[in-house]
Amino acid sequence: MSESQAPPAKPHKPLFYERVATQLIDQLKAGTAPWQKPWASGELQMPHNPVSGHTYKGVNVVHLLAQGQADPRWMTYKQAQQAGAQVRAGEKGTSVQYWKFEERRPKLDKQGQPVLDDTGKKVTETVPLERPKAFYATVFNASQIDGLPELEIKAPIWDRHERAEAILANSGASLHHDQRDRAYYQPTSDEIHLPGPQQFESPDGYYAIALHELGHWSGHERRLDRDLSGGFGSAAYAKEELRAEIASMMLGDALGIGHDPGQHAAYVGHWIRILEDDPKAIFRASRDAEQIMGYVLGLEHERERKQQPEEELAVTQAPSEKTWLYVPEFEQEAAEGLGAKWDPEARSHYVGTHTDLSPFATWVVGDVLAKAEVRPATLAHSYFQTLGFVGDTGAQDRLFPEAVVTSAGQVWIPAKAIDGCEQ
Repeated sequence: MSESQAPPAKPHKPLFYERVATQLIDQLKAGTAPWQKPWASGELQMPHNPVSGHTYKGVNVVHLLAQGQADPRWMTYKQAQQAGAQVRAGEKGTSVQYWKFEERRPKLDKQGQPVLDDTGKKVTETVPLERPKAFYATVFNASQIDGLPELEIKAPIWDRHERAEAILANSGASLHHDQRDRAYYQPTSDEIHLPGPQQFESPDGYYAIALHELGHWSGHERRLDRDLSGGFGSAAYAKEELRAEIASMMLGDALGIGHDPGQHAAYVGHWIRILEDDPKAIFRASRDAEQIMGYVLGLEHERERKQQPEEELAVTQAPSEKTWLYVPEFEQEAAEGLGAKWDPEARSHYVGTHTDLSPFATWVVGDVLAKAEVRPATLAHSYFQTLGFVGDTGAQDRLFPEAVVTSAGQVWIPAKAIDGCEQ
């Protein structure tokens, strides 16, 4: 080879998000993407790990559902062995994404030299990462594993209609049963329009549609503040429909009412173009869907929370110069839009002590940094585990007693935004 000739370029190995998007694009074209399928009450179970007890969330749940397995149980090779089972020879695993928020590094003295213990060995310490790093684990479905017990059939949620009705009632949303064959949310008037319950074949069908529209309703600027400006047929409209459709599928499982994709075939072409143009869009849509589901499910007990004695709900103003906020990464843009600031040393958002806390009520933590020794990276790791991300074995074995519960019943876990993290 002459010096002027460059070596042949190595073939591009698709990254995780590219593989996920490619598979979903193919399924969208075939009409088999997870959220395109109708699910009757009790038919759908979200992917979960029976060994660790975690339920996968976010893009992991969409990716695992896309594998088309009837059994919702997933685990690593080692976890299968721990359960007294064995992955069959030749079976191919499926990747899931997890995040590392801290790592062990040699401890250094003031001169930058390694600190040694009494035996002369280097001392290490756990150091929070400036930005979490993405890692991957390989999991296998229960159908690929011998020696596991039979899957227990999910019992029907008998009070599912009462729970769904409580969500609608406690939301305070303006519902109008004035349609015959369509349902929609109107952002300008902040109203939901849909057919009456008697026009559906079953209560499950009615509540599935009503909660889908409530998912759109959650995006109003006074709530989760998503971009609802796009008209029908626009890319923004299709993105909102994508996140709401995934959220509806998740809600259908959580409440046991099933999932009806309805008349959403018109969006398929837009969804395909969105993923082709930006493979990471499915990550953001899944993340937003998780937020929608959490917000909607939280409405079930909203009235009870509001009826608690006012003194129990009063937000205590921190005596310091800052009032600390717990802001999940998917709400950071909204919080910062309202005026929240980021403290890089505390690794948490805050507002000034003279700031009106009303817009920040759901995020207020108070003076917890002065009252507790909190390791933000550890808490962040715990938070992402609650979203279904798989952590390293050591982190899974640790307990997280430092977590602080806010007046809204949320766990304070300051974490940096994950957008742009290492792939």
